[in-house]
Amino acid sequence: MYGQLLMGMFYKRKAEADKLELGQLVPSVLKLIKKMQKCTGHLRVNGEVYGRLYEVKNIETNILFQVDIVDKTCSCIQWQLRGIPCLHGVCVLMDMRINWDDYCNSCHLVDAMRATYAPEMGLLLGREEWDEPEDSFKMRPPIDIRKPGRPCKKRKRAYDEGHTENKVRSCTRCKTIGHNKRTCAGAPVRSNP
Repeated sequence: MYGQLLMGMFYKRKAEADKLELGQLVPSVLKLIKKMQKCTGHLRVNGEVYGRLYEVKNIETNILFQVDIVDKTCSCIQWQLRGIPCLHGVCVLMDMRINWDDYCNSCHLVDAMRATYAPEMGLLLGREEWDEPEDSFKMRPPIDIRKPGRPCKKRKRAYDEGHTENKVRSCTRCKTIGHNKRTCAGAPVRSNP
C-alpha cells in the first residue's frame, strides 16, 4: 500500500513539474510571496545604501530589521533559513519590479523539482514474488536482561506531570483523621458525652 502511494505521488508530481516552465519558481513559493505582499501594510522601508541595504520598521511594535538585498539576508534570519525572501525582504523588493527567481534559492525552482522527481520508480513486487531469506538467517528477539532488585510497580512520571495526592484516612471508630480502626488508640478525651 505504501509503495503504491509513493509511486502515485512521484507520478503526480513529475507530471506537474513537466507542465511548468524551466527556470521559474514553484507555484507554492509564488503563492507564498503573493500572500506576503498583502501583509506588508504595517511595515515602512527606509533606504540606507541605495540598491543594497534597507531598514524596515514595524509600525505596531517599533522593531527595526536590516535587509541586504545583494547578500539576500535579513536580521530576522528567515531569508537565510528558508531561501525565500522574508516578509521584510518582500516589502523592500515589492516596489522594485524585480524577478523573484533571482532572490530565491535555486532549490525552489522548477529545475530542482524536476531533478527531485526524475528517478523512475520501478513497479514494486507483490509479497508472492519476494526473495526468500536464507535458512541460516534467523531473526531473534533482543536479549532481555533483568536488572537486580525488585521491579518498579509505579510508572515513572515526567518532570512536568503532577503528583498524586495521598488519600486522607479517617478512623471509623473515633472519626479522627490520620489513622484507621486497626491502629486506633481510642477516642480523644471528652469526645463521648
